[in-house]
Amino acid sequence: MMKRFLILFAAACATCCQPAWADLRDWKAEYQRGLDAARAGDFEKAVEVIGLVNSETESNPSVVFNYALANARNGNTIKAALLFRLYLVMVPEATNAEAITKEISRLNEQMLANETDLFRRAIAAAREFPDVPPENDYSEPKKTDLFDTIARNADQVGNEEIAAEARELARQNSETHSYDYDPGSASERLRDNLADVGDLVGLVEAYSDFDDPEDYLDDLVAALDVLADFFPAATLTMLEKLPKELLTDDKYTVSDLVRLSLAENSKDPYFAHRQWNSDYLYFKEIELRDAILTFRPPEDWQPLARKILRRKPDSHEALAALTQSRKALKVIRDNGGNPFNPLGEWNNSVAVARLSLPIGNRDGISRARKQVINLSNDETDYSRMTDLLLHILAGNTSKALATLETRDDEEWDTWYQSIDNHFSRTVKVAARHLMRQNKFADAEDLILKGTVATDLPPMLRELAVQLEEAGETEEAARVREIASARDHKTRGGWQPASEDHKQQVEEWRKAAGSYKFGWGATESVAKAVENALNTEYCSSDTDAECIIDSLAYSAAQWGEARLAIKSLDGILPEHAVWLSPETRKRLARARDDALGKIGPTAREALSKWLAEEELDDSEKRFRDINGHRMAASTGNANSVRMLVGLYDPEEKGLEAPEVAAFLAAGLRRGDRYLHDHVTTSFKYWPKPLRLEFQRVLADEGLYQSGIDGVIGPGTRKAIDALFASAAPAN
Repeated sequence: MMKRFLILFAAACATCCQPAWADLRDWKAEYQRGLDAARAGDFEKAVEVIGLVNSETESNPSVVFNYALANARNGNTIKAALLFRLYLVMVPEATNAEAITKEISRLNEQMLANETDLFRRAIAAAREFPDVPPENDYSEPKKTDLFDTIARNADQVGNEEIAAEARELARQNSETHSYDYDPGSASERLRDNLADVGDLVGLVEAYSDFDDPEDYLDDLVAALDVLADFFPAATLTMLEKLPKELLTDDKYTVSDLVRLSLAENSKDPYFAHRQWNSDYLYFKEIELRDAILTFRPPEDWQPLARKILRRKPDSHEALAALTQSRKALKVIRDNGGNPFNPLGEWNNSVAVARLSLPIGNRDGISRARKQVINLSNDETDYSRMTDLLLHILAGNTSKALATLETRDDEEWDTWYQSIDNHFSRTVKVAARHLMRQNKFADAEDLILKGTVATDLPPMLRELAVQLEEAGETEEAARVREIASARDHKTRGGWQPASEDHKQQVEEWRKAAGSYKFGWGATESVAKAVENALNTEYCSSDTDAECIIDSLAYSAAQWGEARLAIKSLDGILPEHAVWLSPETRKRLARARDDALGKIGPTAREALSKWLAEEELDDSEKRFRDINGHRMAASTGNANSVRMLVGLYDPEEKGLEAPEVAAFLAAGLRRGDRYLHDHVTTSFKYWPKPLRLEFQRVLADEGLYQSGIDGVIGPGTRKAIDALFASAAPAN
């Protein structure tokens, strides 16, 4: 099947899917190396190399297809299933679509088979476990517990065959010891697992199975959070249909959903009032960085940098923007690197150098260079990035280009691909600097030699715009032609049919690239078994118990991935061309029905929960915050005042920036009740709220003194000025 599959693909690719290339690193050669590894049967190497090529090219159907094929041959069924889906979203009319559709069906069956295989290995190991008598008449026999653990994991992912077999073995063992075995409800475990896989449609359908409305609300928000990892735009549509009261609680998912809304530019007032929380700051730092690196005038971004610093004094982006590079680099050094990315300190130090070039801060670049050398005790590609920037600032373009020739020619692994991306970002800001000096030829040379494949065409188009503004229309046309040719090669001739198609591809690409699919225990059955046999950190009484539990857990992880992929098909069935037309229509109806019910269903559950008599103190606080927040959003001054009283810096669920935003909005409306409350009660507020309100006044340009939380003449004057700005309403 696979050989025929490859032949079909080769025929399809002959005309539309030629390999691409870029000059920063010849990934075309790497791509060929990956294909050669696959032909030699070394699929593990093929997955590694073609995966890195796929990251660089991003939208090349040829690369996506071969990456999927390599994963399938290497036993990474889950990753292959997602990548083949991505390929068909990119090229729905592919000549090999029928073969790929059959392969997706086979992989779906293989996922269930691998899951069942791991469960059966766990059952076989549990059968061999010694039948140890229970410690007393009331404790569960250990062997019964092992079988029950397998059954519960199987129930969790709806694997009824394994669950029934394991429960029967547990029952038989418990009878041997006269133990009363009660396995509980399998349907409840599968229902609860819908949240883990982001199956919102399934959750809405399962609402009647929930006895506790609070459990349902928890699962609903958790499912939204999971789905947001894969399909942000689709999730936002569902998020906006939910009652906002649901998102008042202090669950970890709320921050992720706020971030999603901010990223997707939601205009929902609920999220607007949560501005300047940690997630909002994250996006504002990105906005600041983009403004500087695209050489916008200082007046466009300096106020934003100051606003960020008022709330996050250790923002290295804002410090670097305001030429405080020494402080910025010290923050990076003191905070240390990301334990999941050993190059974090290097990356952030070079980011300070990049931010220093547009503002002409040579000292910032020099200090960043010194720091990256101190971090590694040697010259590295990171110090060469700073050298490039220093040469550009000094007007030595030839020396800047020469730094590209002295890069380390290391094996193309994950970390070096990351360095390629950072080198490309550095070259982009350097090229923009040259464009502003009308050194267009040097900028073009730098772009062609120093950017990764996906960065190159848009940078050339940016150069073409600058050429046109300088009156060099013929040169602009030539550069645009090169950009189009490079874009064509990088994508293998593929172009999205529309903006909507482009969005579809981006979302499926994100899903296919998720670490949750085909990583760790779900990489392959062999990898899951290898992990189970590694009992170095076993905390059970025996290694055998750890092995059995690990196999059952890995099998459940395969099941969760299988269910997650199934739910992704159901969320956007219009794109799922690998399904039959009838199935797609049925899934679309189910999805649309769920969209219509999700808001009312969630509100009904919320009302039931809040109507319960046995609410603890935190739940009562949630209810009060919820009610006053919604009323404050409509301009209710008394509810704003009540939120001030409910705000507690030691409690979650209500943050100082949100309360301060409500207060400021009331003053802007000319609400005298709130004006009198602010002026008379300010000194009694918790300090974080006083500080945040002064920051709001400073953001309005009304307060110039220090942010100290003290209501002096400057603060009073600023409060009066904000109130007076709404004079006609007074």
